Formats: sequence, structure tokens, C-alpha cells
Amino acid sequence: MSLPTATKPLYRHFLRLASSFHDYNVRSYALRSVQTRFRETPTLDAAAVLEEERRMRRMVTIGGEYRPDELNVMQNIGK
Repeated sequence: MSLPTATKPLYRHFLRLASSFHDYNVRSYALRSVQTRFRETPTLDAAAVLEEERRMRRMVTIGGEYRPDELNVMQNIGK
């Protein structure tokens, strides 16, 4: 994927934000969502960037509130 140079830091920022989820399913969905969004429209305007940032932060906040106490299968591998 070839992104404009001004968009690359923004893309990395959203990938970092998406990888901050604790739940594997939500994290993989968020990563795919960011990759698809930037693949479809590599040049985003300011309003779209702010909306995407709000959406991702809202998902991180909600995902953190409903985080399970027990470890899932992916976290048990290697222990």
C-alpha cells in the first residue's frame, strides 16, 4: 500500500490506537478497519480524521470497561 508521506504518521497513529485493545477479537477488527479505511481513501480530510479518531477512542474506552477478568486462549499460549 502506497500512502502519501503526510498520511503515513496518521496511519501509524491509528494502528497504534487500534492495537491498544485488550480483547483479541476487537483488536483484530480495529486493525482491519484501519487498514481497509486507509486502503479505500489514502488521503483523508481533517473532518474524517477527527471522526475516525473519536470512533477509535470510543471503541478503546468501551472495550476497556467490559474487559474480562480471565485470560483468553491466545494469552495462555506460552505460559
